[in-house]
Amino acid sequence: MYLNDTGCANGNCSATIRAAGLAVECSLETMPQDFGSLTYGAENGTGKLVPSNYNGTVVGMGDAQRLMFSTNFTFDPLRRPSSFNFTATYKDQKDCNSRLQVNRCEFHLATLFYPIKIVDGAIEFSSSLEDVGRSHETIAVIYDTNEQEDITTNSTIGGLYLAANDLLQSKAVGTLETSGMLAQDQLTWADELVSCQDTWKDPTPQVVAEL
Repeated sequence: MYLNDTGCANGNCSATIRAAGLAVECSLETMPQDFGSLTYGAENGTGKLVPSNYNGTVVGMGDAQRLMFSTNFTFDPLRRPSSFNFTATYKDQKDCNSRLQVNRCEFHLATLFYPIKIVDGAIEFSSSLEDVGRSHETIAVIYDTNEQEDITTNSTIGGLYLAANDLLQSKAVGTLETSGMLAQDQLTWADELVSCQDTWKDPTPQVVAEL
């Protein structure tokens, strides 16, 4: 590791540590989505769920299993042995007829610059790790190879993928039925009566910081 020292006044220093980590490349896609009002229409007697802009007679509530939040990871050790993929899907607007945000990211093995401070001999991170590996100034080297590995052997990136998939995979549907901690951590609005108005924020910064 290398220290880029900016001076030590009264025993206090700020510096960057060059060490192993994960560089992240993401692309965001917005998808229009009508989550419905979770109500049944009675005019045609079908009892089917109706869209949020339905103006007919309503006879009851329904349990629509519409995806509103999810995080998942994929890893292909034969094609991309030095990286794994992460996808975050989340509803960020209250309107029932709104949108899904889909953030697709690729995590690469890399060497990063970590911001630290030394106060009275104690070393700690000087800022949040949410942007380390995401912003270009925090990335020293990205190791991106297509060379195949023997998948019967252990690998660091494979271990990180397994840990991420075990700890950070999460899901929420329109009935506010959730699994995994991120669906609860990133929830920004929950309506007990109209669940299609529930909203979440992007979980990507938390995933980056924890990995």
